[in-house]
Amino acid sequence: PGGRLVVCAWLAAPEPTPWQVKHLLEPICREGRLPSMGSRADYEEMARAAGFRVADYEDISKQVARTWTLCLKGFLKRLMTDRDTRRLLLGRGTRNRVFALTLPRLIRAYSTGAMRYGLFTLQRPE
Repeated sequence: PGGRLVVCAWLAAPEPTPWQVKHLLEPICREGRLPSMGSRADYEEMARAAGFRVADYEDISKQVARTWTLCLKGFLKRLMTDRDTRRLLLGRGTRNRVFALTLPRLIRAYSTGAMRYGLFTLQRPE
C-alpha cells in the first residue's frame, strides 16, 4: 500500500492506420516474439484493474527512437567486418535472425508515430 511502480513499455499508437498495423506493428510483434503491443489506454486500464492509479505518464519516444538507428548502424558494421556475426545471421540453425529485419521496422514505426515508448508511474492507494 502506498508503493509506486514504474513501467516502461513499447506502445502502439492510439489509432494506428491499417498500413501501420499490417506492415509495422504486427511484424514487430511477430519478429520480436511479443504476444501483442498495447496502447497507453490498454496499459492504464491494466494498471487500474490491478489496483493502481496512474500518477504520471510521459511519452519518451523522441528520446529513445535514436536507439534503433544506433543498433542498426552497429549491427551493419559488425555484419560487414565480423565473420562470426555473418555466420550467426546466415547460419541455418539461427532462429532469431528475423529480428534483424525488425530494426528497420522499429525505426519506421517510431518515425511514423505508429509506435511509442511510454513511461508510467503508478501509485498503489494507501
